[in-house]
Amino acid sequence: MPLHDLICSSCHTTTRHFLSPWPDRVVHLEDGGQFEILWSDPGHTHTAQVHPRERIILWRHPKSGRVVYPGRNDAPMPERYRKLGYERVELSSLRSVERFEKESHAAGHGVRSEVAWYDKGSGRGFDDRIPDLPPQDPSIRGGFRR
Repeated sequence: MPLHDLICSSCHTTTRHFLSPWPDRVVHLEDGGQFEILWSDPGHTHTAQVHPRERIILWRHPKSGRVVYPGRNDAPMPERYRKLGYERVELSSLRSVERFEKESHAAGHGVRSEVAWYDKGSGRGFDDRIPDLPPQDPSIRGGFRR
C-alpha cells in the first residue's frame, strides 16, 4: 500500500506518510477541514546537482570580485593567480549557476552558461534567435545593383 502526504484544505496542516487506501473523506479533527493528497511540497525544493566532470569552475579574487575562467574545469590554478589571491570556486548545482549569473548580470558582466541553458530536445541555446536584419534593398539582387 502506498504512503501519501496529506494537506488540510482549510488550515493547510500537512500529515506525512498516510497509509492508503482510506475512506472517501478524511476529516481534520481540529478544524473540520478535509484532507487532500499533497502532490508536491511547496516548502521543499530540489536543486539539480551537476556531475563533477561538468561543473563550472572559476577563479575569483575575493577583494576585487574579478573572475577568471579556466580553459578546462580540471586545470590547476596557475601560480600567478594563486599569488594574487584568487580562489577556486566550484558551481555544483543549477541553483548556484543561476545565482552566479544573477550576480554577474548585476555587476554588468551579463554571463550566461551555455551548458546550463542548452535544450537537448530542440538543439537551441538561450541566445540562438535569428538576429534582426535590416530590410533588403529591392534594387539589389544577387549582390549586384540593377
